[in-house]
Amino acid sequence: MKIRVMVLEKYIYRRELNDSKRIVKLLVSMMVLLFPLTLIGGNPGDYKLIHSEGKVGLIDSFGNELIPAEYEGIGWSDIEASSDSQLSIYGDEVGYKKDGKWGLMSLNNKELTPPIFELIKPFGETTYVVGRKDRLYHYMKYGIVNAKGKSLTDVEFVSLRHGKNSAIVRKLVDNRVFYGVIDLKGKLVMKFQDEKIEYLDEGMLAVGNEAQKFALADEYGEFLSDFKYDSIDAYELGWARFYIHGKAGLMDGEGNEKFSAKYKHINVFQDKVLSYDDWLVWDNAYHEKASFQAEIVNTIDDKLLSLKVGAYYQLLPVDEGKVDETLYDSLRRFNSQGYAVAFFKGKAGVINQQGDWVIQAVSDEIEETSFGFVTMSYTRNDGQVTKWYNAKGSLMIDREFQDLDLINEEYIAFMGNDERWGVLDNSGKVVIENRFDEIIAYEQNLFKVVFSGQEAYVHLNGEMAMLPEAGTVSVNSKGNFLVSNRFGRTLYSRQGHELFYTYDSLVDTELGYQVVGDYGKIGFVSEEGKVILDPEYDEYYNVSGDSLFAVRKSGFYLLVGKDYFIRLSESDEITSIKKANGEWIGVRKDGKFGLVDSEGRLRIANRYDDIGVLQENRVPVKLRGHWGFVDEREILVIQPWYDTVEPFYKGATVVSKDMKYGLLQSDGIEKVALKYDTLIRTSSGGALVRLEGKWGYCNSEGVNVITCTYDQVKEVNGNSLIVHKRGKYGVNSLDGVPKIPMVYDLIYYDDENGLFLGKNTQSWQKLTETL
Repeated sequence: MKIRVMVLEKYIYRRELNDSKRIVKLLVSMMVLLFPLTLIGGNPGDYKLIHSEGKVGLIDSFGNELIPAEYEGIGWSDIEASSDSQLSIYGDEVGYKKDGKWGLMSLNNKELTPPIFELIKPFGETTYVVGRKDRLYHYMKYGIVNAKGKSLTDVEFVSLRHGKNSAIVRKLVDNRVFYGVIDLKGKLVMKFQDEKIEYLDEGMLAVGNEAQKFALADEYGEFLSDFKYDSIDAYELGWARFYIHGKAGLMDGEGNEKFSAKYKHINVFQDKVLSYDDWLVWDNAYHEKASFQAEIVNTIDDKLLSLKVGAYYQLLPVDEGKVDETLYDSLRRFNSQGYAVAFFKGKAGVINQQGDWVIQAVSDEIEETSFGFVTMSYTRNDGQVTKWYNAKGSLMIDREFQDLDLINEEYIAFMGNDERWGVLDNSGKVVIENRFDEIIAYEQNLFKVVFSGQEAYVHLNGEMAMLPEAGTVSVNSKGNFLVSNRFGRTLYSRQGHELFYTYDSLVDTELGYQVVGDYGKIGFVSEEGKVILDPEYDEYYNVSGDSLFAVRKSGFYLLVGKDYFIRLSESDEITSIKKANGEWIGVRKDGKFGLVDSEGRLRIANRYDDIGVLQENRVPVKLRGHWGFVDEREILVIQPWYDTVEPFYKGATVVSKDMKYGLLQSDGIEKVALKYDTLIRTSSGGALVRLEGKWGYCNSEGVNVITCTYDQVKEVNGNSLIVHKRGKYGVNSLDGVPKIPMVYDLIYYDDENGLFLGKNTQSWQKLTETL
């Protein structure tokens, strides 16, 4: 704390010294941000406005006329005084308005500048800002005049931001913005550059260079540090906060680094700092691969991570353990070929997993496709220039497009300068010239297009397969066309012959076209236009993998195949058909369940209250309110004694009795005792078990290797257990042996890349205690 007090004392002394020398300037110099400026005035009680025939003038407190009532306004352009309370006189000068423009005059009625400005404001002790609209582009330009009306700068600044004793100004040169700093007398104290200059506080500046690094400078143009910082965003209580690679540090008002760049947040006012979270990475063999600090971590593959540190993203090669210094604005997921879209300094490009640019970051947007990348750059007149690159970053066609749109892996739609669409193949060859309003899709070897506002289909050679029609047009797997419009729904062959017509709704489904007729009844028509089922059914649903469907009519179900062959008809009097999860299908007849195969043949007789899925030659059956199992031959292998059962998996089933759970083997012998409140099977064949609110683990042999003492247990990678107790995480093997100590605030497993990631969260500390 002693060091902080010394710094503050030095800062206070310097401020008092500066204030005593510059007290007049501090009273008259106020913050200006892109105009309007804050008024700096004298005592309005010394002067009064006079009015005559819609004009205004000025008198002093004794009634002496100073400025005759000949002007449209007296004051300053942002506050045109209409009453004495609004009047502000600055020194011996005041603004006046004549013929809709402003000028500067003295209090003895001498015009110091002609009335040619749209804006005039006080600036320094004896200087004023004037503004005039650009004749061509009509934006405001600013300059500085002195108390005699003499121009101290050209009227060329496109903005002016007022500091304590200087101002940051901007000007345009060849449509590029240049920044500079002038003092209150209009003198250039920091030469113009095309990199940004920003005010911090207390007159300090953050100045950028061509390498987009920043340095600290005072408002008189003196540099206090080197150009080494990614940004400098604040100056508080004598400290400048800077960032390097997304991490914050502090330097004093003389540019000396006192706190190195390693923090997530620094709050000078509250004397607090917060570090980034500590992360570690292990492989499947529990070997530590890397350790680092970051806010968010994403795994790209088993050898590469992306880290979010502050506002930026970085890459970390796991085996090297060293973070790449490139700072990305954002980073999208790497594709299967090892490329990712990255934004750098506001522009989009493509990098490989080594961080090399395969497409330079010069585009406004990049869209990834399955066979490359489409770059988009926007022009000043809201147009768009689009280019197409392959996955390795090579330009596919040396040609610019208005737009590109991926159709599939073979074809891409392009828009020409006439805003018409055509089609390219994946080698860049034009297969359909650009003459359509839109290219919608590629279906059944045809392109669906819009031509003159109507949908149509086109062959690969550009000839029409289905002429434009009003309404919507679609093609089915048989190559026939369905046209839907206000006149009804019509199915046509490729040759244009009408196959089927209905005024009712016609919807494409897995079973064919569904017709909705009177009273909401449904029927089906094949893709060739043949009526399969008349519209007299109440519902239908998929029973098994888009190959079998249940259709209900008057309380009875039909089992219909995709081949339209009826496996079970109304005469079979089936009152329920279960969705199949196994080889056979559960059906109910006369109030009892059995199983049929995919051809509708009876496999398990209809004699059970309920029935489950055939798995590993075991079928769950329910008799007299309890569950047991039969085999495929319908031999009872486990007596119906349990309240609930699950299908067999890896030779065992989860069963429950009186709200207690256990595991049974296929012969009915207990593998895990029937005593747990919860039991969840795992991919290794083991089980997560919960007893009295705590979790444990039983291995595939049924041995309770981890007792129920943990808040959470999770099996990962088929070989490990993430355990959690009292807010800390660790990793054990499936035999219960600790492999990663339980000392981390979080551990999770990336199954796709085979990595464990552990994190310890940091908390706020006293700033002075970190020295």
